[in-house]
Amino acid sequence: MSKQKTKIQKNFQLVKLIFPIFISNWIRKVTTAFVTPIRFSINSGHFKSSLSQKALDKNGQPLPWYSYPAIEFLKTKNFSNKTVLEFGSGQSTLWWAKVSKSVKSFEKDETWYKNIKENIPNNVQVIHLQEETEIEILNTIEQILKLENKKYDVIIIDGLFRKQLCKTAMLYLKEFGIIITDNSEGYGFKEAFDGTGFKRVDFHGFSPGVVLKQATSFFFKDQSFIFENDSEIKLDY
Repeated sequence: MSKQKTKIQKNFQLVKLIFPIFISNWIRKVTTAFVTPIRFSINSGHFKSSLSQKALDKNGQPLPWYSYPAIEFLKTKNFSNKTVLEFGSGQSTLWWAKVSKSVKSFEKDETWYKNIKENIPNNVQVIHLQEETEIEILNTIEQILKLENKKYDVIIIDGLFRKQLCKTAMLYLKEFGIIITDNSEGYGFKEAFDGTGFKRVDFHGFSPGVVLKQATSFFFKDQSFIFENDSEIKLDY
């Protein structure tokens, strides 16, 4: 049992001693209704993310702009020896840089590129795509990846041409790797992976600084390192 939970329970025990049962129960229900979303917003970083319009944790450190259930799951895994490929850079690039061996990220938006370029560590390479048309951009990505002839443990599709890049992601994924698609409730991801032999797990929920729920999905073959039973079950907040 967490220390936070024990502290909350102790405080409520005092309420039960002071007030009659019907009043203490009413206090408990109302307190739960109001305190829970406030605690979630502050402790998850959602409040800070909303004000800054960036995906941040409660300490102001970068988070991926994925759903919180997906973020919490990823935080329990060890990526220190894993290589990451991103189609679309951002706060996630900075987060992956801290937890993984290396990150390669493709970005079209010049503002995002300049912002990320100023903050990346040595294990990150951000490639600015200056081509104009969809075909030109996809061809450039394919040429770069084909020339390097390298496969990746984790591939993220978040930005750029999401459905169109699914085939590229499958081609350059390691055997036991994983493809992460953000905002997967749209963009045609299901259709893109139909008939490919990839399995899917969805993480539905709120995301940093966003009002509506969204889905972040993991695509993988028969098995993936991400689902190995090698991490503790714990909560950060």
